[in-house]
Amino acid sequence: MIRYMNLDKVRELRNLKHADYIILTNNYVIIVEEVKGRPKLDDIEQLKCTLENLHRIPNLKDIELGNVKVVGVIHYRRRSDTLFNKLLVSEASRAFKKGFILKAISCKNINDLINKLKLL
Repeated sequence: MIRYMNLDKVRELRNLKHADYIILTNNYVIIVEEVKGRPKLDDIEQLKCTLENLHRIPNLKDIELGNVKVVGVIHYRRRSDTLFNKLLVSEASRAFKKGFILKAISCKNINDLINKLKLL
């Protein structure tokens, strides 16, 4: 079963930087930052802030975060630049040490994104 949660509608995150939405599956919590153009350094920051504030999201309080994999994804459509890629590699390494997976994926829509993640 797949559920989607729009994070703009979560009152607890209203005054914090946050990603756009979460995809919940049986084994994964996938946090997605949608980027219309080229990904920017601030997109990584929004994803990190959401990862750090997962405990504030009411619908996730029932989920044992230790029993699911948490994946942060920057979903973009246009080519990224070198600085963005370098920072993403660095942040992905830090996130991995905390038990998170951090990725940037370029594709056209959410179905392609889910297929590229190969998680379901």
